Amino acid sequence: MPNIFNSLEKLIYSLRDFFWDYPEKLFGDNSLKTKFAAIYRLSVPYSHFLAGIAAFALIFIVFGNTRYKAIINNPTKTLVEAVVMGTDANGHLQRVNKVNPILPTNIQLEKDLVSLIYEPLIKYEYVQQSDGAWQPQVNNVLASDVIKIKEGSDYQFNLRRGVRWHDDTEFNADDVIATLNLVASLSRTDNAYIKAIKQMKWEKVGDYSIRLCTKGSDSQASCNESKDNPIFSNFLELVSISIVPAHKITNLTETQVNNSDADIFRYPVGTGKYRFYSADNQSVTLVKNNDYIYSLNDHSPHISSIQFKYYTSLEDAVKSIKNGESHSLASISVEYKNELEKNTNISINLSPVLDNQYWGMYFNLKKDPEGNAKGPAFFQNAKVRKAISSAISRYEIIENALLGVGDEAFGPITQKSAFFNKNAGWSTYDPDKAEKLLDEEGWTLKGNQKIRTNDKGEEMSFSLYFVNSFDRVNVARVIQKNLEDIGIRVIIDRRQMPGQDASESSPSGWSLDEINREVLAPRSFDAILYGMNTFIDPDRFELFHSSQSVDPGLNISSYVGSAQTVRPRENRKEGESSLETLPKVDRLLEITRTFDPSTASQERASNYAEIQTLIAEDAPVTFLYHPQFLYYTNTSVTKVDLANVATVEDRFRNIQNWELN
Repeated sequence: MPNIFNSLEKLIYSLRDFFWDYPEKLFGDNSLKTKFAAIYRLSVPYSHFLAGIAAFALIFIVFGNTRYKAIINNPTKTLVEAVVMGTDANGHLQRVNKVNPILPTNIQLEKDLVSLIYEPLIKYEYVQQSDGAWQPQVNNVLASDVIKIKEGSDYQFNLRRGVRWHDDTEFNADDVIATLNLVASLSRTDNAYIKAIKQMKWEKVGDYSIRLCTKGSDSQASCNESKDNPIFSNFLELVSISIVPAHKITNLTETQVNNSDADIFRYPVGTGKYRFYSADNQSVTLVKNNDYIYSLNDHSPHISSIQFKYYTSLEDAVKSIKNGESHSLASISVEYKNELEKNTNISINLSPVLDNQYWGMYFNLKKDPEGNAKGPAFFQNAKVRKAISSAISRYEIIENALLGVGDEAFGPITQKSAFFNKNAGWSTYDPDKAEKLLDEEGWTLKGNQKIRTNDKGEEMSFSLYFVNSFDRVNVARVIQKNLEDIGIRVIIDRRQMPGQDASESSPSGWSLDEINREVLAPRSFDAILYGMNTFIDPDRFELFHSSQSVDPGLNISSYVGSAQTVRPRENRKEGESSLETLPKVDRLLEITRTFDPSTASQERASNYAEIQTLIAEDAPVTFLYHPQFLYYTNTSVTKVDLANVATVEDRFRNIQNWELN
């Protein structure tokens, strides 16, 4: 035992002497440094070579790791998300300089910012039940309770207490009233939410309660005044708008709203989980709202801030997540899916099928005042449209063009819905049926011809318009090949002239601005690939009623149903019949949206089943697929959950559970 203590004593003294004399031992004439330097000089050039390898290895380990830049150098728990912004006409990087929660936008980043900064009274969405069925459900957000006074027309919304705006002002009923007043003051008619709210009445019940109802007339003084208020079957969806603070919008004009020209749009103030912090030419940053009130089973986000960093192209954004400049990237394109699947530092989160959206190929059925077709004349034949729809393989589009990201669409109502009519007669892939229909309609292949012609010698050919992107080009190519196989020429390159063979180069599509301004607005196209958002409610008035065929209406095929019916004529003049003829689908769309969902559920189901049958028979649209989106995240971002996500911006719904390691 004494030997052990003696040895321990010597060790302690040795350590003491070393630390006392460490400058001499490390840097003196006979130090470790001097000996190492001597050995290094004697070993030249081999020592240079080994030192170079060691330095390279160190740099590779530290800087080459794709998690380094955004992860190791991230003590503040800031999520850096790459955003594709594109460039303007001068080639400069575009940026977001406004956040307008009042008006709809096509810019995804604006949608993302609104979803994080602002909140609605309620969120209306599909929720899967224990038996696997999907049911619409109301989730309270700024409302604590929703009292149904009359289904589809009259509700009381009790508000959450203790909620504060990001500028520390209290949230109450005045904010809801001011928001509704502002929305109702807008004259634009291209938005279903604005149109519906203009037909409503609201009144303050208390500091934390409002009543909201449809109105029978503009002179209606209160919701109690009329017992025969119109019914909006999707009332609760239509009032799910973002609420903005009264003290920021009271004096806004319509011009300021349309131009987003007010402080509230440049410096947004909401009640959401994150609040606006800063913006510059390269990014916009949000920080956690520390005053947000979470439920008993919830908690504040681990991620303290989110920086949305701008990139000119998807290629640049993908590079940023590969080299660690950013943590995440949301994309509706599958262009880099296969490449990023091979990267072990990147997780690929696939959203659920977005059933409230569908993509289709729309035929232009519009006619000019003289009755001449604006699109190809053969599109006016429903059997030809059904033949074309039957010749397109949705499976090939989803598996090959979209790399398995998506689900086949049958009509404008999702299969999740109890109102979906699976027996409507939707076109599915059947090239034999397609060829038979075309032969019957006089479009045949003669001799060695590859393209069908009619008895006048006219070729069956049309141009397909689409926004230029990797996915759209691939979808267009599948359609082109499928239709070429049955003798129809489809031009998918805007540079190709009718009658010309396709060039070897990649097809050139259109920009989103060109599609909206030059193609859709004047209805100047043959056929167009286009995505459409829908309500959870089965009402499809906005998409298929003939009155919506003029821009900005969303009946972009200019569809007028072929089956006819009659209704009592309004404002009948002397000598006119008491009845007027109109498309049957129009009449059904008009009356069914006014049915009380609680007392006329069977009638609604029956009518919407017939509406789908009529649309399937007329085939104004080739329904293709419901999309999904990809959310690429660095493996340092964990617990990302895309369950029940219904839109791209909805990916942040559970951000309080995410962790950034």
